[in-house]
Amino acid sequence: MPPEITIEDLNHVVDLSSREYIGNKISSATTEEEYTKLKDIKNKLEQIAKFFQNKYSKTHGPFKLAYPTGNPINVGGKKLKGIWCGIFKGAENKQYAAQISLVTNQKKPILDIGFYFGEASGRNLSKSQNKEHKSNLNKLGGLLVNDIQNEPVLKEKYNLLFDCGFIANVQGYRVEPLGWLESVKTNAKSSGIKISISPNREGVIETKTLDLFVSMLIDFMIPIPSSVQDLISQKSITRIYNPLTPEQRAEQAKKRTIIGNIGEEKAMDFETERLNKLGFGNKGYPKHTSKNSKYHNYDILSLDEKNKEIFIEVKSTIRTQYDSFAKEFILSKNEFNFFQKNKERYRIYRIFDVENSYSVKIIDMKSIKIEPDSYKVSYL
Repeated sequence: MPPEITIEDLNHVVDLSSREYIGNKISSATTEEEYTKLKDIKNKLEQIAKFFQNKYSKTHGPFKLAYPTGNPINVGGKKLKGIWCGIFKGAENKQYAAQISLVTNQKKPILDIGFYFGEASGRNLSKSQNKEHKSNLNKLGGLLVNDIQNEPVLKEKYNLLFDCGFIANVQGYRVEPLGWLESVKTNAKSSGIKISISPNREGVIETKTLDLFVSMLIDFMIPIPSSVQDLISQKSITRIYNPLTPEQRAEQAKKRTIIGNIGEEKAMDFETERLNKLGFGNKGYPKHTSKNSKYHNYDILSLDEKNKEIFIEVKSTIRTQYDSFAKEFILSKNEFNFFQKNKERYRIYRIFDVENSYSVKIIDMKSIKIEPDSYKVSYL
C-alpha cells in the first residue's frame, strides 16, 4: 500500500506556500530540513499516483505518470509551485491530456482529488503545434461529453459525483454540472471536477478514502483514447465500467452522512437566527432532535410565527440552488407518512452548497410533486 498523507504534510505545504522567495531559489526562504520534508511529501504523492497507475492501467489506461519537474519556485521567482502528482492519457504531453491528479492546497491543509483537462500551454511548442494539440484536447473533451450524455451508466456516475461532494470548474470558476458539459464540449482547457479532502481525526488521509474518490473518477477515462494516434484513427473503445466495492460504497455512504450532518447544523444556525428575529430566542427552541434520536421522523423541532411548534426535515446537498438536480431529493416512507399526518406543521428546509457559502430554501409544500421511488414486495 502507498504511504498516507498527514496533516503535518499538508500544513508544511501551506507554510512554505505562504513565503516569498528571492532570486528564484527555494533556499532563500527555507532550511535544508524544510526542503527535505517537501521532497518527502512529493515522493509520497508520486507513490500514491503510481499505486493508481498500476491498479487501473490495464482496465482504463495505459496511464503515464505526471508530476512537476525542475525548479520548485514558480516562474517569476517568488512563490512555491503547486505540489501534486497524477496519471494521464490522451496525449504525450500532460498539458494536452486528461488527468486524475492529487493536489495539495496551498492555503488550507486539504488535498484535492480531481479529473482535469490540461492547461494547453506547452512552452516549448510552436504556435501551430499548440493550436493542433489544443484542437486534440478539445476532441478529448467532446468524446467524454458524448459518452456522459449517451451512456446511461456514465451519466448516472457523473450525477453521483456532485451528490457526494465534487465540484465542477472551468478555468478557475465554479460552474454547474450541466454547464461544465456544455463548456468542455467545445473548450476543454483548464476544466476539472474535484473534491477536497481533510485528514481524519488521527491526522491522516487514508488510502481507502483516496481509493474511493479515484474509483468514482476513473470511469471517465474510458472514453479517452490512449494516444493522439488512437484519437486520430478513431480507434474503437471497449466500455467496461468500474463497480464500487462494498468498502467503497460504505465510504460513499459515510460522505453523504457527513453532508447531511453539516446541513443540519447550518439549518440550526438559520433557525436560531429566525427565532431571534421573531423574539422567540429564549424559549428553548430550536431543538436538534435528530442529533439525539433518529426515531422522530424529522430533524428539528421549532416554532412558527404564531409560536406554535413545527417539525423541520432538513435535506442537504453540495449542489447550488441554480443546479436543476438540486430540486430533487428523497423522503423515506416514515418521513412521508409523518408529513401526511402533520401537513400544517411540517416544513422542509433545503440546504444548498453546504460546504461553502450555503443558502436555505423553505420548500412550499403545496408546490411539491411526489413520485414513488421504490415498492416493497412480499410473497408467500
